[in-house]
Amino acid sequence: MKAMRMTVAGRPMELQDIPIPDAAPGWVVLRVEAAGLCHSDLHILDGSLVHTMSTEEGELLATTAPITLGHEIAGTIFEIGNGVPTHFSVGDRVISGGPMIPRATPGLTIDGGFAQYVTVPHEKLQPIPDGVGFDEAAVATDSIATAYSAVRTTAGVNAGETVAIIGLGGLGLNGVRTAALLDSTVYGVDVNPVTFDAARGAGATECFTEIESLRDLRPDVLVDFAGTGSTTEQALSVVRSGGRVVVVGMSAAAAKVDTHSLILRRQTLRGSFGRTVTDMAEVLDLLAQGHLRPETTVVDLADLNEAYARLERGEVVGRLVTHP
Repeated sequence: MKAMRMTVAGRPMELQDIPIPDAAPGWVVLRVEAAGLCHSDLHILDGSLVHTMSTEEGELLATTAPITLGHEIAGTIFEIGNGVPTHFSVGDRVISGGPMIPRATPGLTIDGGFAQYVTVPHEKLQPIPDGVGFDEAAVATDSIATAYSAVRTTAGVNAGETVAIIGLGGLGLNGVRTAALLDSTVYGVDVNPVTFDAARGAGATECFTEIESLRDLRPDVLVDFAGTGSTTEQALSVVRSGGRVVVVGMSAAAAKVDTHSLILRRQTLRGSFGRTVTDMAEVLDLLAQGHLRPETTVVDLADLNEAYARLERGEVVGRLVTHP
């Protein structure tokens, strides 16, 4: 089968022929129908994000080459291993979107979806509802669900609150949409004004190129999908007293925090990573109802290197997917 493989960090991926995997006990083989391109993959590809997962014991697990990336996966069940629950059948439409399993997460710690077939532990499978396409389902596993979880679960946004979303890429736009669905007043911030129309379409009241423009609005919540370090620092400076800042973006490994201000203004600073099984189920339901409408563009498997270059240059609005 064809697979786009990261052979060495810092070098372009290579299109290779590798064997179709077998279904081990408790696992299934999926025929990959769609796999999403995630911005965090850029940091894996250039070697700057060495560790991607941690166990409950705090052990850090690395994404190591050679590996097939692609952790946003939607497909049909091709083969079922022994011991897989009987409610799964060959031909079922599913995503790899269940609980986080650090040692067995396709595209991060084991081979992922940038291939025609991929093996997935049955615990991670969730059915795709009728009316939801493979492209939507694939990006839902991370781009939508991670944003949804950050806004709804980690930030705990309530109706009537003022929410600002920093970074209006694939995740940020879904963060805007989630906050709007929660009946909050939403503002967007991005250095690239090209993203503003999409943000307004998702529910943003207004958009700005600078975080400082939010100061007079006194937001209750800021969700930082950029994560450049300085964006987090600025978010803490403009959020209201008692407000919450949630960091999702991993562009920088550190941010300067004025702890005196954090304490005296009783602010909350939290990180948000991934999503819960409940978050994922709710996102799939919102997709089926038409409340979430991700914008996706398909790229060829052989063109993933150029697609990631476009993503790094900030030339992508919405989300990219490939059909291996």
